[in-house]
Amino acid sequence: MVLDLTAEAIANPTNTGRMLGKYRLLARLGQGGMAEVYLAVVAGPGGFNKLQVVKVMKPELLEEPEHRTMFLEEGRLAARLNHPNIVQTNEVQIDGDHHFIAMEYLDGQPLHRIVRRANKTPEKVPLTWHLHFLCEVLAALEYAHAAADFDGSPLAVVHRDVTPHNVFITYTGQVKLCDFGIAKTMSSSIETRHGVLKGKVSYMAPEQVLGTRVDRRADLFAVGIMLWEAATASRMWKDLSDVQIMQALSQGRIQSAREVNPGLDRDLELIIERALAPRPEDRYASAAEFRRELEAFLFSHTARIKPDQMGAWVASLFERERENLQKVIQEQLAGSDKASPPVALDPPRPSGGDSSPSRSGIHAGTAEPNPGRSLTNASVELSTPRRARGTWAAVLGALAASVVFLLAAVVVLVLRGRTTEPTVEALPHVAEAPVAAPTEAPAKTIRLRIQATPLDAKLTLAGRELEDNPWVGEVPVSDAEQELVITLDGHQTERRLLRLDANQRIEITLKPSAAPAAATRRVVADKPKPEAVEPTPPKKKPPSRPLDTEDPW
Repeated sequence: MVLDLTAEAIANPTNTGRMLGKYRLLARLGQGGMAEVYLAVVAGPGGFNKLQVVKVMKPELLEEPEHRTMFLEEGRLAARLNHPNIVQTNEVQIDGDHHFIAMEYLDGQPLHRIVRRANKTPEKVPLTWHLHFLCEVLAALEYAHAAADFDGSPLAVVHRDVTPHNVFITYTGQVKLCDFGIAKTMSSSIETRHGVLKGKVSYMAPEQVLGTRVDRRADLFAVGIMLWEAATASRMWKDLSDVQIMQALSQGRIQSAREVNPGLDRDLELIIERALAPRPEDRYASAAEFRRELEAFLFSHTARIKPDQMGAWVASLFERERENLQKVIQEQLAGSDKASPPVALDPPRPSGGDSSPSRSGIHAGTAEPNPGRSLTNASVELSTPRRARGTWAAVLGALAASVVFLLAAVVVLVLRGRTTEPTVEALPHVAEAPVAAPTEAPAKTIRLRIQATPLDAKLTLAGRELEDNPWVGEVPVSDAEQELVITLDGHQTERRLLRLDANQRIEITLKPSAAPAAATRRVVADKPKPEAVEPTPPKKKPPSRPLDTEDPW
């Protein structure tokens, strides 16, 4: 599982120095339904440091045997997969009450965030580069689908969650498929309960929605949706709710890519249509076959792909985020070198007593808080002549008396109602007293975290659109109420008035709209489909949205 590291890493640096096995946690990166994810470092002799990503199962789920089994099976399966286009899992461990998976650290961004950021620039993501990314995803699926167990028996892996959120592009141009958290294998001991969907509905195959047998061709359908969106530069189901998407998929109704992009190349259109065939037997039989056709089209329409050039372009889109993350890593690594002995992931809170730094720093195994400092002070005191001490005492006494006299004079003048001020000549005795110059108080800010569900909802605070969901940042303290607006096609708009006077964490779930959206058209007219009632046309079509938005992972 790979996340957008930057915002959460900067906003949650409180885990510095905590240990989980051999991993020192540097920062909390985010969380999902089953686990929390941390940036960690493994230290060794001679200044050896290796960054890792540690995924820790939530403690409240450990009591559920099914969740524990799912989590451990994810780690075991991912550890068996070793391919350049798949995120490498290093180990699965149980440390006391903590179950965790350690994975390689990747410096880059998820594809959905790259597309969203690029859509705000004149260039957008070049289609040829986007096709290259999908070819690399198909290479990863080709390997995973054919993977075998240690005894040589096929694992029959089905990822079941191939989406732009789980495709990661590094700043060197590498493409990695992530998160086999809900992958299914032939040997899996976990059966999906009836009526429970696994994966994102907007990238599901019809057989997933219908709850029938799912094989590797469901993953190819998901890549087909990603290809459709790359070719049209828009979301396939942008105007439909999850229920309406499921209804359209179950009826085999998929809009033609050419209707959205009339200039679409005919050869690419044929590839998309075959990948999105409603019946699995009409799709590509394997990821290898799909990849060969897509690569043939790509190589016939473009020059040689240069991964380093693509990586540099992605890095230029996220230059500020990359610099901030590197700063966080350097600061945390520097702090870990001076850190106290390892403590538990969830250290117990003190039951009582004075926990102030000055008091707690005294106890270091000796009765004297700081013997060296006491001896130094004693030597200075003994070396001072008694006459000098007496002279300074007299000066200080006279100075204090002068101050008291001046204060008394001011009080008398005020009581008598006189408006004249004391003359300057009355102040020489206190001219040498050190007085701190007044300084302007720094502007106060609070930390604000906003998360809306579904995660592709748009957040607007005080009339300014927030870039991420979840969004984490600092805002100035304000006594005036600020309006938070959350919108998403197919859902009711949510409005909240916020008083930004303290750190806040806001989580809001949008309610689906009651009105159904317009039905999409069929691509394959000669394929049989179940009888169904066409949805009622909507009164008003919601506005379009960007290709994708943030995911908490």
